[in-house]
Amino acid sequence: MENTKQLLGKFIAGTARKDERAVLRQSLLQLSDVELTQLLSSVWEEYTFADAADRREVDKLLRQLHVQPSLPLRRRMVMRMFTKASGIAAAFFIPLALGATFYLYVENSRLASFVDKQVSVYVKSGDKAEITLPDSSVVYLNAATMLSYASDYGMKRRAVDLRGEAYLKVVHNPTAPFYVNAGEVLIEVLGTEFNVSSYEELDLIETTLVDGSIKLTTRGAHPQIVQLSPNEKAIYYKRDGRLTVAAVDPYFETAWLRGELQFRSAEFADIIYKLQQRYDVTITVVGNRSYHERFTGSFKEDNVYGVLRSLQLHYHFTYTATTDKKIEVHFK
Repeated sequence: MENTKQLLGKFIAGTARKDERAVLRQSLLQLSDVELTQLLSSVWEEYTFADAADRREVDKLLRQLHVQPSLPLRRRMVMRMFTKASGIAAAFFIPLALGATFYLYVENSRLASFVDKQVSVYVKSGDKAEITLPDSSVVYLNAATMLSYASDYGMKRRAVDLRGEAYLKVVHNPTAPFYVNAGEVLIEVLGTEFNVSSYEELDLIETTLVDGSIKLTTRGAHPQIVQLSPNEKAIYYKRDGRLTVAAVDPYFETAWLRGELQFRSAEFADIIYKLQQRYDVTITVVGNRSYHERFTGSFKEDNVYGVLRSLQLHYHFTYTATTDKKIEVHFK
């Protein structure tokens, strides 16, 4: 561990070479939480820097990370921005495999700049993912979804940016509200479970409350505020700024968590969009026929063709697969 300590000291001082940073990254990923605590405490207490100014800078950086040593044999670290799963992700680029393909990107040249950075998680079409935030809140991400949060999450405030769909289980903390920035809608919670769908390509932003209580505020010239109770769903229409609230069945609204596709009075264009997300395909609609009839139904198919065959009975179209990832739907 001595070599790792020296490399970490060089990294904090800004003198580590590119190859040394790569070695340090791999070494830190192999440490347990206890070993990591001991290492950072050791750097604090023992690493010799060029002058007092360097030492003061390190003290400042570690305080920003909430690393506070106490007695020599009973040192404590308070690293509220990390969980065991993320480890020392503060300073490095670490791809996490959570049963899906997505990218976690944190970039900084020094620990001092880390607190101003964003952590972003992207789930591509055809995949889903589950992540645990630093406060132990859990977020389930649907396909084609981006979740971002500040690298100092939980130190000043709990807030995430969402583009796509997610189901959130937020840890209750009455002194630190949790915020979801979903485009034109801001959601505030204290501790609850709810589903949010906020895809930029769709006109709707949908929020369904499963448990607890949330406050939803729309942005714009004339903000609207509603407070949801369990089994209620708020729909914000981006085109005309309309906000509605209705009673719903959360089991239906969270079907995607179980691998199901559920449609309730959905337009054909929205169905096609959901199919592209779910199955990672590109679907092109050809023909002049109006296809605005609404559709209600559910599917749990392993491939997109099973869904298309069922939809043919309702919409009377044909389709051809041009490649493995491209499909043309033909209306006469």
